[in-house]
Amino acid sequence: MQSDQRKLEICHHEAGHWVIAQAVGFEVDDITVTLFKDGKHITASGSATVFPRLEIKSVEAVEEYLVKRIVVLFSGVISESIAIENRNEFTARELLKTNGIDDARSANELLQILRGVRFPGRITIDESRQLAEVQTECWQLANALIEENQDKIRRVARGMALNVSALNKPVRFRKVMLQEFSVREHSGACCRQPKPDSSLV
Repeated sequence: MQSDQRKLEICHHEAGHWVIAQAVGFEVDDITVTLFKDGKHITASGSATVFPRLEIKSVEAVEEYLVKRIVVLFSGVISESIAIENRNEFTARELLKTNGIDDARSANELLQILRGVRFPGRITIDESRQLAEVQTECWQLANALIEENQDKIRRVARGMALNVSALNKPVRFRKVMLQEFSVREHSGACCRQPKPDSSLV
């Protein structure tokens, strides 16, 4: 069903943010997923709570922080592409223009800052090349981390998808439940059908 496929995709998207944020050392909390019906179409939205705190000890620390933030932003669409059957090497990048447009906007702003940190005082005709260089670096790192954590992302996404069924009712997954999903496979809904705006604990 269309709704089942869409919720699996959005659950992969948010699981990607959540898992990779931890992989780069950020703190995380809950994830919220909502399915909507827009006429004949099923759409979805979600959000993963991430705490990307920064201690400014050096320029290198700022650069490292920016790379991590961008990697986490890219991880959503790369993870989402895992759930798409007919995906190809361009699927994740195409998702940045649609389902991941907010992530792309935030990533582009941070990429401009990272370029400035990496190449200080060198805003020249090479600016586009410099920007492409840091973007490719972050994208490749995100891909590598997704590959390394793919099983965990699938488990978290599947655990959430099995517990989201009602339309127009946000479902919040607490951190403790997401951690449980991340370490073992679930074959069915693990709790009663949640009420609107409810939290799963």
